[in-house]
Amino acid sequence: MDTRNVGKAIEGIFNEKFGGKEKGRYRISRADLLKIANEKTFNDDNIKKIQTNIQKKGFVLVDLGSEFAIIDDKSMYNYRKVTKKIVAEYAEKMGEKEPETGKKQANKKKGKFKRGESKKQA
Repeated sequence: MDTRNVGKAIEGIFNEKFGGKEKGRYRISRADLLKIANEKTFNDDNIKKIQTNIQKKGFVLVDLGSEFAIIDDKSMYNYRKVTKKIVAEYAEKMGEKEPETGKKQANKKKGKFKRGESKKQA
């Protein structure tokens, strides 16, 4: 498989006008990407090679199972970053060994916090 040509196609599609947008992120089915690559199947190595190739061009290929998402890596730098405090709270919570009792246990099934719940609220 010529991953450079597949990478060029992925970049070209990113810059195409469709779906009401001038250009940008998109999803493509596995079957359609196989057709573009002129292949019958992808193995993990093929996908990793494509991912590596397009990362050099500033894109990210996300394997969603039956389809792929392609996004511009610049947009990812605008995502919010998890704070060290939150990481420490979840690391501590996931490391607990003793079972909890009562209401607290019902609120935190399988070591997870409820949405919006912090360690102090638990």
